[in-house]
Amino acid sequence: MNRGAVKCLVINLASASARREYITRHLAALGIPFELVAAVDVRSLSAAELAANYDRRKALRYGNDLSLPEIGCALSHLNIYRRMLAADIGHALILEDDAKLKPETLPVVEKLRRLYPADREALILLTYIRHYAQRGARPVDDTHLVAEIRAKHCGGTHGYFITNAAARRMVAALHPVWQVADQWLQFRAYGIMRARTLVPYVIGTDTVSETSSIGNERERVRRLPANRKTIGRFFRRYINTGLPAYWWRRIKAAAFNARYNKRLEQPDNF
Repeated sequence: MNRGAVKCLVINLASASARREYITRHLAALGIPFELVAAVDVRSLSAAELAANYDRRKALRYGNDLSLPEIGCALSHLNIYRRMLAADIGHALILEDDAKLKPETLPVVEKLRRLYPADREALILLTYIRHYAQRGARPVDDTHLVAEIRAKHCGGTHGYFITNAAARRMVAALHPVWQVADQWLQFRAYGIMRARTLVPYVIGTDTVSETSSIGNERERVRRLPANRKTIGRFFRRYINTGLPAYWWRRIKAAAFNARYNKRLEQPDNF
């Protein structure tokens, strides 16, 4: 397995030339070598290919029907993980093409590589997470630490660190696609992956992210009849996912950890 420097892999849609130009300039200015990985354009897939890569029944059972951009995003990240496995990449910095990195990002990521062996499952979000657990946090250096996520809502895939073992686990659990790529709290609830967060964060987003079509399309799909919230559908999902036991553990943990949880404000420093 390649246990050298962390490999920077950037997801970019072939038609998104403005984003590609932005991320190329940005990473070059920071002196970060990277590899562009083509994002999946679901519109180019045949009906048979889409059916082979998207499990709609499972998606509805555990959540909602996904939009085409959501499916494409999830498949793109799965392709990154497969790229890691095929090339025996031990550690990777995964970026989307709207990511905006602080100058200290690469040194911090290299420190994460030394802390987390390639054969250990580790996925560290390098983006803003509002609440984290101070108790049990692991120092990275004098100013950064890795902590458990305590946010009620946690999304975003524009920048994270992942090991080879974690990539293998994600591919095995999430293909065919049935969840959005950034369902980090759901992945933890289902026992797939326990993502953690870097505090303070080192990756934000550039203004090119405002052109994303996923948000509007996601809202449109949520309004479809198959995704409308009903009492019966709520309880079927609640029982199918095993969430009663999960939330009971959360309640007990909250009673104990409330005094140790900290809130991280998001400064306007990007």
